[in-house]
Amino acid sequence: MKKIALYAFSLAALSACSKNDDKPQPTPEQDKQSLEVQVYNTLTWSVDKPAGAPATNATVKLFKTKAAFNSSTAAYTQTTDANGKASFASIDTGQYFIVATSTDGSNILGAKQVNGVYVGYVADSLYQTTAEIANSPVNKYAAPGNFRLEDLNMDGIVNDNDVTELPAQSIHIAAKSSNSKRILIGKLDNRPIGFNSKTEVATALQNSITSLNGFHEVQVTLDAVYTDDAACGSMGPDWCSIDAYTGMTAANSTALLLWQKGYSIISQLNKVINYTNAVSDMQAAEKELAIAQAKGVKAYVYFQLTSYFGNVPMQNDLALPTNVNRPGTDDIRTYIDTLLTAAASKLGSNTDIISAAACKAIQAKLALDADDFVNAKTYSSAVIANTAYALVDTPLIFTQTGNKELLWNTSNTLTSSWVKSVFTRGTFLPELRLTEMYLINAEANLRLGVMNDAVPSLNKVRQREKLADLSNTISPDNFRAELMTAWKRNMRTEGNRLLSLRRWDTDVTVLAPLGYQKYNQLLPIPISVLQTYPNLYQNVGY
Repeated sequence: MKKIALYAFSLAALSACSKNDDKPQPTPEQDKQSLEVQVYNTLTWSVDKPAGAPATNATVKLFKTKAAFNSSTAAYTQTTDANGKASFASIDTGQYFIVATSTDGSNILGAKQVNGVYVGYVADSLYQTTAEIANSPVNKYAAPGNFRLEDLNMDGIVNDNDVTELPAQSIHIAAKSSNSKRILIGKLDNRPIGFNSKTEVATALQNSITSLNGFHEVQVTLDAVYTDDAACGSMGPDWCSIDAYTGMTAANSTALLLWQKGYSIISQLNKVINYTNAVSDMQAAEKELAIAQAKGVKAYVYFQLTSYFGNVPMQNDLALPTNVNRPGTDDIRTYIDTLLTAAASKLGSNTDIISAAACKAIQAKLALDADDFVNAKTYSSAVIANTAYALVDTPLIFTQTGNKELLWNTSNTLTSSWVKSVFTRGTFLPELRLTEMYLINAEANLRLGVMNDAVPSLNKVRQREKLADLSNTISPDNFRAELMTAWKRNMRTEGNRLLSLRRWDTDVTVLAPLGYQKYNQLLPIPISVLQTYPNLYQNVGY
């Protein structure tokens, strides 16, 4: 009986299964699609973070249509995690428009509503360098770290004619796919270090000049003690080790100080150069003037740095990238000359920060150092011909502020005990003065073989010294000897000696008795700089 009952139960069970097979079975959940959105906060951009840092706690929304965005109807919403990632684990197929927002900005740049529709700019990358900006459509927000806005109508300028319906960024999700998308959020102008007014620009320029005074005093003192212009005397063991050349190593603190002060000023000036155009309360001419002033001062700092360290890296942004290299000699000279030409063309008669005449004077120095005697003559002649300047009696040059000898003087006082120890001819020390232009002009003409122009230039300086005129028939060799001693007499402890001795190839002859060796013609690149920027190489001998 048990067997019959079991058989009957089995038949009933089979019958039930057969009936269930006739009904529609629930389909297993189909494979869903996933999307991971990586969001970066561009306000944290730096040369080492080309997209900025990951944006945490940013809201990421997916919209199926632009109309859905306009009505704030999101299909999916997620928040980014500590790594800046928003993960959508199960979403439908189709196209989605992506909007990411946080308190620091969004990816809907310049959004404004027109007839119920949001419009704005398109961008999914950032400017990294000023070189990129120079080769891009004109954009008033163009600066390293700012969005590279698309010139949609391709007219060479980004403006209101280049806005389009938002959102601009989208992704297509295919069936059974895993997807990823990078989104940058920020503002039209990411520059927290920018300027809010022309007053701030003026303050930044003046601060750079204050910094330049300190740089100039270190440079002049170092040049004097490092050469035969001055002895260390009672300045202390650090300066005396420089005087004897034994302390001039890659660990020397004064060489590091000169480097650090120089590049700090360059960073300050780059801020003016890169960010002034975005200041709303400045007229175009005011912006051009401020940028020109910054370029002129920057060129001077670069000229001095190259005079002591050789081909130093070129910096156009707020900081040097860690992978920076040392440029070629022609490249750095062209770079400096280009800055000076651009500055002089916009300075006009303004002399507040630096004058056009001062820029031409630096170009004369640059050309002479490069053995470009034609341009050394041209630039020095232009400065000499400027009636705003004239030679004055020597005692007045360094005591009477605003005298006509001064091409560029940024401070009416000496501050450091160092410079006071080596410069004892007055109460202030100008960066540039007219006497040097006469000496450069005489030297350039000598090298060009134009003695009829060389002799009168040197005689102008000699007349001020109450010395007899040299004859136009003087031999070039004798004239050269007179010129070299004139440089020594007139420009002593003004920061020109090492450059002059190198230029004349007399550095070893003059300085070897003091401990100088040929490799001392350049200072060492500081060891901490080499550690920070591993692509830089050390100067020979260190």
